[in-house]
Amino acid sequence: MGLLPSDRNNLWYFLALQVPAGIGYMATNGLFISIVQQAYPAEQTGRVMSISMSLTSLASPIGLIFAGPAAEKLGIPALLIISGASILLGNIFCLKLPKVKQLDYIKIKTNAGSFSDENID
Repeated sequence: MGLLPSDRNNLWYFLALQVPAGIGYMATNGLFISIVQQAYPAEQTGRVMSISMSLTSLASPIGLIFAGPAAEKLGIPALLIISGASILLGNIFCLKLPKVKQLDYIKIKTNAGSFSDENID
């Protein structure tokens, strides 16, 4: 999105590029919630989700503290390019982690809320 020319006619392209970003966010958030529900006992799920959402909400103002001055210094298009590249690199890094690749094969001890690596090859 940072590569789009900055004129009024390209606003629709920018908005169209936001649709896949929003769909991607919903997909990853849904997967995260299902992993948390599977990994913790039912009586702890509410507490875990509450802490997780609180930490996620805390990240927004902290990010804006840094993004505001960075946007003034670098410009919004450059900030969008840097942000997009860092998100892409972070996603690639996370997909390379062995534990992330094995999430579907991990048995969960629901009474203790801890992972068991018994059936991982």
